[in-house]
Amino acid sequence: MSVNGIETSIHEAVAQAVPSSEPIRVLLASEPSTVRDGLLRVLEALGHRCTCVATAEGCEVLLDCHDLVMTEFDAPADPTALVHGNSRLATPVVVAWSGSGSQAVALESIRRGAVDFLRLPESFHEVARVVESAIQQHAAERRRRARVHRLRGLCRDLHRAKHDGEHQLDRLCDELSVAYRDIDDQLDAVAMSTECRTLMRQELDVEDMLRTALEILLVRTGPTNAAIFLPDPDGAFSLGAFVNLDRPGEDVTGMLDRLAEAICPQVAGETIPVAFEDTDAF
Repeated sequence: MSVNGIETSIHEAVAQAVPSSEPIRVLLASEPSTVRDGLLRVLEALGHRCTCVATAEGCEVLLDCHDLVMTEFDAPADPTALVHGNSRLATPVVVAWSGSGSQAVALESIRRGAVDFLRLPESFHEVARVVESAIQQHAAERRRRARVHRLRGLCRDLHRAKHDGEHQLDRLCDELSVAYRDIDDQLDAVAMSTECRTLMRQELDVEDMLRTALEILLVRTGPTNAAIFLPDPDGAFSLGAFVNLDRPGEDVTGMLDRLAEAICPQVAGETIPVAFEDTDAF
């Protein structure tokens, strides 16, 4: 197309341009040319704010502050590959143009990530439609990425909640296990106490009652040396019954008498069993 033809096409597009109700920021990525300048005039007539850049480095710096990038296909400043695959919410959409209107060029630009393709300078009258379509796609893409971002946040929250729930469940299971053992021990103590009380109530003679008490004790503790002391009306203690496992009876009688005198008065007021594991402490 001749220079006059290009100017005529640009002039007609500018004359037909209706300012957009939602102006956007457009980045023109191309080296200076009649086509780029014409595209700039059409976009400004549509009410959009435009910035021109001629290098890929400059384009990369300005990407985040623009909504739409219009780039010449295969130009040095072509940012299509840079934008394509970017996961940021503010990533702009790309529209490519070329003087070649071949299907291969159009398909290649779309494959690289452009959302639309213009053949310029022949299609200046299509700029308004293409930009409006790109605006809608940009808004839809932003909503999609925002939704994905929100869903990822929800997934992270659910994962943390699941982890916290599992931790609380494990702690609750541990507490229930401890409580079960405590209750089981208490039930065993109650059962043993009930059994002992029942057996003791059946005995009317003191000697039989002492023998029964020792039998119950030996079932729980296994074979051992044991003795039971009874208090006298005067407060003294005497041996009531004993079991000698590994010592002859005549050898322990004197020791049991000394225990009755030395130990029994000191523990007579205790209401719970008193155990000594250390000889010196005893």
